[in-house]
Amino acid sequence: MSHEYAITAHGTGTGAINIVMRAKGLAVPMSLGIFGGLPGCTVSTTLTGLDGTTVSDQWGTFELAEGAVQRIRFGGSGGYGDPIERDPERVLKDVAQGLVSPGAAESVYGVLLRGASNTAGARSAFAVDTEATSRRRRELRAERIGRDVSADRCTRRDIPRSGRPLGEYLQYNNGSIECTWCGERLAAAGERWKDRAVRRETPTSAAGPLRETPNDMVLRQFHCPGCATLLDTEVTLAADPPLYDQVRL
Repeated sequence: MSHEYAITAHGTGTGAINIVMRAKGLAVPMSLGIFGGLPGCTVSTTLTGLDGTTVSDQWGTFELAEGAVQRIRFGGSGGYGDPIERDPERVLKDVAQGLVSPGAAESVYGVLLRGASNTAGARSAFAVDTEATSRRRRELRAERIGRDVSADRCTRRDIPRSGRPLGEYLQYNNGSIECTWCGERLAAAGERWKDRAVRRETPTSAAGPLRETPNDMVLRQFHCPGCATLLDTEVTLAADPPLYDQVRL
């Protein structure tokens, strides 16, 4: 999780103090996910003056008058693996603790909840709607690759492990690169598996709230063509080629 804080000056004797605003990760997340995990949120720095005017994400030295407010939000960490693999009961716990909104539970994790509205003190009344969650996760898989995914590929199969993993969902096995979620063979030895995966590009804001969407940046994702599992996520310039990982045997 990220965190944020706000400060204001008081008792200065002069009516103001000088502060420095500078940060990295204002437009592009500093923390990227691995094995398909989504990036964390971006950093934000703002200064709201006594007249209500807000200066955002600026570098330099500024005067903070008594009663004016400086706010800082730090970048969150990236995720691990495909979000729709996360245990729905753990997503429910995240919502109950106020770490994930019900909207993000559905859009990012594919988990639908039933029960009380998202109001103070009512989050604990939520429960996972198991059938609706299964349908939503299957819909998300279809959206990723542009076609329906069979029900038997929406749950992880017991794929024998070769002992030569390439990540959470890929392994080298008998001369090819194989998806360990469904058993789909993506590429032969020496081929780039990303060229065989289903590639999808969206605004970076699709990773969740508090993520900027610069015009020249995209969230580039690679999915297994068999089960639509998210194999890798890049935050990259739209004009740049994929970041290839190569295995030399």
